[in-house]
Amino acid sequence: VQSEVDKNKSAALGRWSKLKDWTMFRDRAEKLFLHEAEQAKDNGYFCNLYVSKEIDHRQIQLFTGQAPTGESFPVRNDLGVKTSTKLVSEGGGTLVLSQSTLGDVAIILYPLKSEKLSRIKDKIIWTVKPSPGAISSRMLEAAIKDFYIYLRVSSSRLSESRLDRARVLYLEFRSSQYEGAGTLAKVIYSKWLLPLIMLSASIVGIWSGVKSIAN
Repeated sequence: VQSEVDKNKSAALGRWSKLKDWTMFRDRAEKLFLHEAEQAKDNGYFCNLYVSKEIDHRQIQLFTGQAPTGESFPVRNDLGVKTSTKLVSEGGGTLVLSQSTLGDVAIILYPLKSEKLSRIKDKIIWTVKPSPGAISSRMLEAAIKDFYIYLRVSSSRLSESRLDRARVLYLEFRSSQYEGAGTLAKVIYSKWLLPLIMLSASIVGIWSGVKSIAN
């Protein structure tokens, strides 16, 4: 019994250490995200980028605001008569970092979408690591690079290259390992990532709405 008690103490200490390391990791990611948002603004990136963090839910996000696509569609009443015209806007592009209660950290990408265009696959689980310390600055930079590619491919205002399209297809394929490809993946996805993904999507919607109003 004593050996099991010692193992449990060690396991509890390991989990506590992962949760403690999140704060430092989040601050490092926030600094990098803010830099990217500022660079996007200064260099005329095609959409505004913003940063938000949810301390209680252990999340931090780099995301796009809402922006018009230049298209519109008619709004009709119950009789099918056109009553007005609505401008089409796109938004929702997000890079999310989330930590589970066990200390694991996921990087999840969401594409841009609009009333007229959305991807069949609504997200990419870029990676899941056992702790914040397992995600290096180089890995974060690689995730940001893929996030920019994902925005370009999913935007109705841009035309992607073959290399962009191939990269996203590869990332979507790689993401499937966390979406039911095996027993462990099913457990991770259903018991942890799915609630976080749903929460992230709601946060993105709220913040995008707030920012579009502010703009």
